[in-house]
Amino acid sequence: KWQLLGVIGLLLASMLSSWVAIRWYARKVVSPARQAHFEIVESDTFSRTVIQTAPVALCVLRRADRHLIMQNPLAERMLGDAQAVTQLSEHWGLNPAPAQPDGDVIFHSRHGHTLHGSFASARYRGEAVVLCAFSDISAHKAVEQKLAEASAAKSRFLATISHEIRTPLYGALGTLELLGLTQLTEQQSNYLHIIERSSSMLLQLVSDVLDMSKIEAGEMALE
Repeated sequence: KWQLLGVIGLLLASMLSSWVAIRWYARKVVSPARQAHFEIVESDTFSRTVIQTAPVALCVLRRADRHLIMQNPLAERMLGDAQAVTQLSEHWGLNPAPAQPDGDVIFHSRHGHTLHGSFASARYRGEAVVLCAFSDISAHKAVEQKLAEASAAKSRFLATISHEIRTPLYGALGTLELLGLTQLTEQQSNYLHIIERSSSMLLQLVSDVLDMSKIEAGEMALE
């Protein structure tokens, strides 16, 4: 009887020890591992959601061969499919070595839009990748073009007006010089000198405006 009770007690003790060991292992090892796995999955899902919903065109390329790993819908609309992205990436100046920094690039998309691209090195699933972000700057470039055209039109307008004003001023100054050679009273001579000085100042002002238009047009030669 005592031997049977001892065997039963040993069996119960072994079962209790096994249950305690299993509970301890589940609490200390299995639960943290499961929680870490859930966090990794959530982080990956969140990252993919951010990429897919970002208002910027994003794509990830394998650095070794510039193979497209993922891209969001906006990048697909701007750049095209995987083959088109790989072909475009040949002109982005991506460095094959991860240690070398990547810069920015401005290029035209397949739809004629002007895109500004920024690149950053990263690691994804054990591989060296490049995160590419693109923004459409077509409107900005269009505004720059309009401003340049407006500036050129202003310069042409100033140059034209200056030439048109100087022509009658030369005639007025020449006539005043001829008038000074005639018989004038002292009061008339004073009036004539005042008109001549005012006309000369106006001519100098017009010449300065013309010089400014030449400087803006890059046609002013300095000696």
